[in-house]
Amino acid sequence: AAYLFGRVLGLRVVPAVVTSAAFSLSGWFFLYSNNHFSRSYVFLPLLFLLVELVLRSPGFLPVFGLAVAVATNIYIGMPEASLFVLGAASVYAAVRLVQERVATPLRTSLARLGGAGLLGLMLASPLLLLFAEYESLSFNLHKSQFERGSEAAPPWNLLHWIVPWFPEGAGAPPVNWVGVTVVVSALVAVSGHEETKRLHAWLFVVLGVLLLVKIYDFEVLE
Repeated sequence: AAYLFGRVLGLRVVPAVVTSAAFSLSGWFFLYSNNHFSRSYVFLPLLFLLVELVLRSPGFLPVFGLAVAVATNIYIGMPEASLFVLGAASVYAAVRLVQERVATPLRTSLARLGGAGLLGLMLASPLLLLFAEYESLSFNLHKSQFERGSEAAPPWNLLHWIVPWFPEGAGAPPVNWVGVTVVVSALVAVSGHEETKRLHAWLFVVLGVLLLVKIYDFEVLE
């Protein structure tokens, strides 16, 4: 999915392959690979790809595909991961909606994207309705009255984004430098067309920075 997304954006074959490698070798996949919800993050490039196809193609198939992808991501069953993945896809869709307003009428694109999202939520409604009832009755550490997220993910965990399993003390596993390839691969991957960098690269930089600031709680986004 990451390779196809890169190709649709105009990346040549080698940068698109490197992009997919950078995505699949990122720290989160290393850290979460033993958890079932790591599959949720696989939907990031898939949703981005389908958003592009919905905006670029007049057919119904991309709209239906986007709806199924939204529902499937929710059915994985990890609310936090789904919220992040679908949230990131929504931000991407909103930006691309504005960028493509000249090529495609804004009303048409909004109806197609909104319809896909609504259909996806309807397909996932059997699980969402159960979750809505359960969450109100549950005790969890995500309620607003509990501590900040940085208590669970301290700022030095930022290094996990680059070097998975960075040692944190005595008995910790050795440094795994595979994560460094992600940075190198990302630099190679941005060697695509000027249009790709102009329309998309800055968006992913902004999303990444906001996500880091939020997760590691540098007292900016409480």
